[in-house]
Amino acid sequence: MSASPLLGLVGQDQGSRIDTPATVPVAPRAEAEPPPAPAVLTPDGRRGPWSGQAWGGYDLGDLLGEGGMGAVYRACQRAIGRVVAFKVLGGGAESEAGARSRFANEARAAALVDSPHVVRLHDSGEHQGRLWLAMEYVPGR
Repeated sequence: MSASPLLGLVGQDQGSRIDTPATVPVAPRAEAEPPPAPAVLTPDGRRGPWSGQAWGGYDLGDLLGEGGMGAVYRACQRAIGRVVAFKVLGGGAESEAGARSRFANEARAAALVDSPHVVRLHDSGEHQGRLWLAMEYVPGR
């Protein structure tokens, strides 16, 4: 095998002789831009009191539903662009004695559940005195 002027030889003995390019042109790397965040506020979506606000690294969007426990929004986790279901617990519960520690314990326990039949809990926290949960978003009808 003959080596071209552009190839260098690696290895000393004939058994490990490998032809490799002596110089490899490398294009300069452009800084990778993060993908655009998914739209969580849609023109025809329902609005809630916190739609359009940022809470703990999440952008809250359309109101998906509300009930006795609180309200659920479609939200985007800004750091990674993940769409989540963001549940804001209703007022009152967080003012009870011990409610915050029970909430934290239940959030830790829920985060350990791994079943295809249960939505995953990604995160939890508090914003301006309101407790919240960031859960796996499952699109519905």
